[in-house]
Amino acid sequence: LTDAERVRAAIPDAQAISIQSGWPTPQADLVWRDRTLADVITFGISPEYQVVQDYKFTGGRPLTALDVEQRRPVVVVGADVADKLFESVDPVGQVVRIMGQRYTIVGVIAKKGRVLGQSFDGFVLMPLPQFEMLFGRRKTTTISVKMRDAGEVAGGMDRAEEAMRLAHKLRPGQTEDFSVETADALVAFWKSLTSLLFSVIPAMVAIGILVGGIVIMNIMLMCHRTHARSGDPQVGRRHAPRHPPPVPRRGDHALGARRRARRARRLLARRDRHLAVAAAGARHALERDPGPLPRRGGGDHLRDPPRRPRLAPRSHHRDARRMRFRLVEAARENIGIALDTLRANKLRSALTVLGVVIGVSTVMTMAAIVQGISDQIIHTLEIAGPNTFYVMKIFSQTPLNPDRLPKYVRIRPNLSDDEADRIASLPEIAYGAIWAQLFGRMEYEGVRTQSLTIFAADDRYSEINGGELLKGRWFSKSELSSGTAVAVITEKFAHKLFAQTDPLGKTIRLLARPVTVIGVLTEPDNIFSPPGQEIGGVVPFRFADHSYTIDKTNALFITVKPRPGVRTENAQDAVMVALRNMRHLHPGEPNTFDFITQDQILEVFTKLTNTFFAVMISLSGVGLLVGGIGVMAIMMVSVTDRTREIGVRKALGARRSDILVQFLVEAATLTGIGGVIGILIGLTAGKLVTSAMGVEAGAPIVLTMIAVFVSVLIGVVFGIVPANRAARMDPVEALRYE
Repeated sequence: LTDAERVRAAIPDAQAISIQSGWPTPQADLVWRDRTLADVITFGISPEYQVVQDYKFTGGRPLTALDVEQRRPVVVVGADVADKLFESVDPVGQVVRIMGQRYTIVGVIAKKGRVLGQSFDGFVLMPLPQFEMLFGRRKTTTISVKMRDAGEVAGGMDRAEEAMRLAHKLRPGQTEDFSVETADALVAFWKSLTSLLFSVIPAMVAIGILVGGIVIMNIMLMCHRTHARSGDPQVGRRHAPRHPPPVPRRGDHALGARRRARRARRLLARRDRHLAVAAAGARHALERDPGPLPRRGGGDHLRDPPRRPRLAPRSHHRDARRMRFRLVEAARENIGIALDTLRANKLRSALTVLGVVIGVSTVMTMAAIVQGISDQIIHTLEIAGPNTFYVMKIFSQTPLNPDRLPKYVRIRPNLSDDEADRIASLPEIAYGAIWAQLFGRMEYEGVRTQSLTIFAADDRYSEINGGELLKGRWFSKSELSSGTAVAVITEKFAHKLFAQTDPLGKTIRLLARPVTVIGVLTEPDNIFSPPGQEIGGVVPFRFADHSYTIDKTNALFITVKPRPGVRTENAQDAVMVALRNMRHLHPGEPNTFDFITQDQILEVFTKLTNTFFAVMISLSGVGLLVGGIGVMAIMMVSVTDRTREIGVRKALGARRSDILVQFLVEAATLTGIGGVIGILIGLTAGKLVTSAMGVEAGAPIVLTMIAVFVSVLIGVVFGIVPANRAARMDPVEALRYE
């Protein structure tokens, strides 16, 4: 509160200056009568915080200065808390329990909404003194300043920084124990997010427009064909056929042969059923003589049933075999008709298939890329060993600014050589050493590399990170202990700097300092080394510590590898006990160091790849959806175009189910062909992209099978309506269709 008063005095023209509880933000259960709302975010604030955040109230009042001064047990809740806990009851004046203490709700804040699924209305605000009594003082406290104009922000920050230095009695040049930040980082995040959205959304719209245009072109071509067919019936003094055949003449002959064969099989089956029924009932009835025909006036010629039937009843196995044979024949016949139709209408079929090809190929391209990245991550983790872990000053998924570290980070001591030696001496540990990362260029006789990652480690680097020493040697014990200016560089950059010259014994400039090359290392592919930050080489840690400035917050760590047979959890417990003893931490005090395991690294990359994959699935799903709609539209036009053919088939004895299956198989064949082509294009494109990224990608077999199934399913789903329309046609009306 004193700091806030100093800042308020330094910036009198600010619209509002507030103080609020900082990190870590507690979560508590709210209890009202027999209802409980779990894990509600709770803040302790001064009244001005509500002005800084520009809160509007739908009921009650905001927290006041009197609430803070008198330490009143009152709270203000967000709209989500009010809706979930009280439903139709007015929450203002209701008493809730937080960690066993009673608090009265005096106000409800209007709904702010959600961003990316994250609600901005599920919180509780209480006076800062009440908050600190309940939860204790947080590791950080935030003073928020709202200026009246955006142009005044820079000047306000300077005055706030000067006021805080005076309040904390810091001498000139002394490191600040606070930081002055703006919303620039948040704005940058939103800019990157919106740029991503503005890239993805137009791509989705473009694919939808492209496939939609293909559908429109296809339909217009069909309409043109219909108009041309219904025009002048005589061309060149010859009568033009009213309805051209839907399939080639070769298909007509094949179709006629199949129909004759199917009709012959039906007649044989009918005769077999007639004889079998007669034989089964021979002992109880008279049998019709199949030979003579009935006389004109005297009725049927009857004879006594024979004692031994001429045909034995068929077995169930023979019926099953015959049924399977009929199903296979029917499927083969329908697929043949579908292929004949596709060959007869090549342009229409190609345009219809194109929408499915675009969607499936996009899915498969993204799947191949994500599969390759995931495999590379797992390969990298396997190189380092699945149980290798790291000790750091603080674990943060994004690097912290070493010049403006939060207080909870600054109070943590830096890692030291003594701590690494103590860890290495533990019976559970096979390897423990302090490492660091540097970033800079290598140069030799005017040839320079891009910015590279340089590891400061020891002679067992390749045992942990992989790689093989091609030529030269690793560091000697004396070089490691004295910090000699030597380096082992990677093969790629040795070739870039020296071409065909032997690099051993040559002096290069590494981060502007001369070092001697004593070895060349082949570095394994590592997905954690993005372009521009590839690994350039390794130097002794003591040399790096003496010659360069190491970021001891983000780039200094102790690499630990347990002994064979020791679980990672047990090794971490042993390291934790050793470090706590060395740092004299009492029971109950939090650790002043963090562990990073391979699982945590994999979890971070999994989240990134899953998000990327979800976005691309949505993108390709638009193409598949529009392609499916195109299939339905084209099949509807095809049904209309082939109305007379449907009437002929029904007149020849085709059942409704036969027509339905025929058109469903045709639609599924269309999309199935599109799916296969899309898979081939997608896998090829994915291979090209991953090769350009330097990642080896294998074909995702499971997803390939799913893609084929989905493409066929799209044809079936979107082909149901046209197929049902064809199956329900009246054969008489269909034959009259012009």
